[in-house]
Amino acid sequence: MEERTLYRVFLGLNQYFVASDVGHGKMQWYAFHGEPPSSDPFPEGKKKRLLDLFGNWCDEVIALISETTKHMNTEYLRKP
Repeated sequence: MEERTLYRVFLGLNQYFVASDVGHGKMQWYAFHGEPPSSDPFPEGKKKRLLDLFGNWCDEVIALISETTKHMNTEYLRKP
């Protein structure tokens, strides 16, 4: 049986990143970052914001964000 990692959690101060293998060569990931709500939270785009927040993390996190196209589902749930 092939061994693979199905779920990874990367922790940082007031933020974390979760990646999971959902099968068929696809990955699902979540990025969490604590900050106050803003009326215009991503003026330069969501991907740029994520790379600003997580761009100095490990290569795996940076690659997952960088390789996600703008056509993929990148919805954000903001909670107070």
